[in-house]
Amino acid sequence: ARYIEDVAAGLESPQWGTRVYVAGALAGHEREGALPILRDALARERDDTVRQMLTMIVAQIEGGA
Repeated sequence: ARYIEDVAAGLESPQWGTRVYVAGALAGHEREGALPILRDALARERDDTVRQMLTMIVAQIEGGA
C-alpha cells in the first residue's frame, strides 16, 4: 500500500496496455486507496478499451467483489 502512488503513475503511460495492466494491479490494493485513483483515471481516459476496463474494475471494487 505504501507504493500505491508509484504504481498509479503507470496510469499516465502512453501505452494503453500498460494503463490496463496498472489498473488491474491497483484493483488488488485496499479499496480506500485504489478507488479514488481509479475513478480519476476513468474520468480522464480517452481510449475506449481502457475506459471499459476501468469501468469494470471500478464497478467490481464499488460492489465489494
